[in-house]
Amino acid sequence: MTKNPDHDSASDQTDNSAKTRKPWQFQPGKSGNPGGRSRIIAEVRALAQKQAPDAIARLVELMHCDQPTVAVRACEAILDRAIGRPMQAVELGSTGELAELLRDLAQRRTPDSHPVERARANQGVASSVIH
Repeated sequence: MTKNPDHDSASDQTDNSAKTRKPWQFQPGKSGNPGGRSRIIAEVRALAQKQAPDAIARLVELMHCDQPTVAVRACEAILDRAIGRPMQAVELGSTGELAELLRDLAQRRTPDSHPVERARANQGVASSVIH
């Protein structure tokens, strides 16, 4: 088999991925957030980090408060930051219950549940009105 110089295998791969990609997924090489993160977030984080030592000192003061609820909340805040929050147990049902839940959710899904599906549904209505 000879190679066709006019046929590009890279474009062939792009065509295949475009067929399998969902309409709401980002195009290859395109950012979903072209502006990037806001500088304001970084500035607020930097300001908060500067205040962190004073905030911890205040929490330490509140740990010794005469009001038990205040003292406990201060202790919790310090411990959460020092060692992390405790793990929470999550109870999962049987596989059958999960499958039943997923089927129920799929049945509830309507064209209004996703913007792309809603657009498709609207196009169908518009094309039926035109014809």
